[in-house]
Amino acid sequence: MLGTALQISASGMAAQKARLDVIAANLANVDTPGYHRKTVQFAEELKAAAQKLPFTTGGSSAIGGVKITGLTEDTTPVRIMAETGLQSSNVEVVTEMVDMMAAVRS
Repeated sequence: MLGTALQISASGMAAQKARLDVIAANLANVDTPGYHRKTVQFAEELKAAAQKLPFTTGGSSAIGGVKITGLTEDTTPVRIMAETGLQSSNVEVVTEMVDMMAAVRS
């Protein structure tokens, strides 16, 4: 039982680490011309695990947790910098900071 809880916690921590890595990449590329913001997509593992394993009177060994299902690129058009007329990215620093705080608190 404790091992299962630790596996669930570890999967959540690994997923949030991946989210923080993507946020860091977005912030690092905020001024890169043509760069599109990326986000991590998650899925709960419990539903899939519960459907695979039969429930018995002694309980179930279905393991839950979180898994990364994909990386999504934001299709919002990139910004054009007014001073130079050059392309920038579509990354909003405030949005990334809010996402980072949410990931740290998860």
